[in-house]
Amino acid sequence: MPIIPRALRLHPPHRASRPAILAGVLAAAITATAAAAQIPQDKTFVPGLRVGEVRIDSTPASLRRAYGPENVILRRLPAGEGTTLPGAILFRGTAAEMKVFWHPGRTRVAYVEIGPQGRAWRSPFGIRIGLTVARVQQLNGRPFQIERENDGHNCNSDWDPDKLSKRMVLCFATDEPLSHADETRISRSRGPRSALPVVQRTFRIHTMRIHLGRAIPPGPGTRRRSGETAERRRATLSPAQSRCRRFGQLRSAHSTEPVTLMFINRSGAYRTIAWLDGRGRPRTYANLNAGQRFSVTTYLGHPWMITDGPGNCLAIHMPRRGQRVIVLRPDRRRFGRE
Repeated sequence: MPIIPRALRLHPPHRASRPAILAGVLAAAITATAAAAQIPQDKTFVPGLRVGEVRIDSTPASLRRAYGPENVILRRLPAGEGTTLPGAILFRGTAAEMKVFWHPGRTRVAYVEIGPQGRAWRSPFGIRIGLTVARVQQLNGRPFQIERENDGHNCNSDWDPDKLSKRMVLCFATDEPLSHADETRISRSRGPRSALPVVQRTFRIHTMRIHLGRAIPPGPGTRRRSGETAERRRATLSPAQSRCRRFGQLRSAHSTEPVTLMFINRSGAYRTIAWLDGRGRPRTYANLNAGQRFSVTTYLGHPWMITDGPGNCLAIHMPRRGQRVIVLRPDRRRFGRE
């Protein structure tokens, strides 16, 4: 007769009393109801406009009124480059979890991030967590580029403007580890990587970043002064000012050499400091009134853009070895009203 280990022996089931069973069923029902109440009814997002009840002018107070204080956890959240932004985690631990990032002062939302936990969120055209690259390409109407960021995420760098919104960034992760041959095939691809069979087969949406409000215009948008030629304007621009013409082309390159910079606003006007990420897209780090300053640790090869109130690009600075301070001076070019 075989010997059965004690840990594997079967025991007669314990018979609970009827009141105990009823109490357990009631507790489970209450728990399920409470969990359901944690998830908002509106679980849709429209890039550039809203994510549920979150809009560009949402504040912590307005979100607590809309969703309840128990569903809004305020804290500083990592925003890349070793810095943080004021933020909030909404509906933590549920299928509607998302993170809201504010500009300093918490008066304007910078962007909303939905990670793997937020499976309940959908866009009107079907974008959601877990969607395959093949399906995203179908919704976009054409292949798109996917590039690796410094944090290891694989994110899109372009959309068809008539299909998917420019105010949305999708980052992808693989279902399974890639072979060395597949990694090489992807890294050496010269065309849009979304068209590669291995990418379509294994990559799914892992994180969605939804930007609210209008995007920063791609370039300075200066008005031509009477009698002033383009050559003369280029001749009077500093190298940092001239880089604004390359907005959309400049992007952060991989670097391991840190540089600490101090931006001092002596322009006499409001200025925004934005880092250009690995896709060349601006990510706001500071909003400076006249006389204010901002310090950040960045890396060589990482561009930083300065814009005015309406979002006109004034300069793009490339950190240099030994550089410590960048002073923002008055800009006399005409961009229209600030």
